[in-house]
Amino acid sequence: MFAVGYVCGALCADGGIYLDARHGNYQIQLETPEREFAEKLRAYLSSCVEKEVKIYETKRKQYKGLPYKTFIVSLYAKRLVTDFANKWEVVTGSYSWKLPEIAFVNREFRTGFLRGFFDGEATIRIRFRSKPWREKTRNVRVTSANKRGLEQLKELLEKEGIKSIIYPADRYWCLDIEGRRRLATFQEKVGFSLQKKKQRLENAIN
Repeated sequence: MFAVGYVCGALCADGGIYLDARHGNYQIQLETPEREFAEKLRAYLSSCVEKEVKIYETKRKQYKGLPYKTFIVSLYAKRLVTDFANKWEVVTGSYSWKLPEIAFVNREFRTGFLRGFFDGEATIRIRFRSKPWREKTRNVRVTSANKRGLEQLKELLEKEGIKSIIYPADRYWCLDIEGRRRLATFQEKVGFSLQKKKQRLENAIN
């Protein structure tokens, strides 16, 4: 259950499930510049659909910048994609992603979902303020255009004893887990799979 939860969380954060009967496009796909994240998702998705999923490497070009590599995890298979979408009731899309109901009642799925979502979407921020005294602030943040999705995510975190706040930021919404104690609880109950994020979270706490 952890593996399928991870896949659903990663797809809600950074990927998509496409069921386009009109054009015959049945696909699960996620693109990321992080090879480690792509490898993790590929392994979990392969175990869920019992089919070896592939990773494709490609190059993108930043606006007025240099090309950079990304990694695409992709599964094209009408039956497998349809069965996965129907069984786990996962809804993806920047403005419409929604948590499957099972995430609220099954802890193994829930922790997998949270791990996949935060692996894909979270940033860890550490800042120092010098006035009126030297203060260290630290948080884990996710940003989304989907306020309702973040509200569901907040509820899911609360089931694990992790407090967070949601606030507007221009056209988007942010969810923050802030403070050493809350980050330590997040590390214990959810954590990250990716080494860079693991180390940065450790640095934020200590």
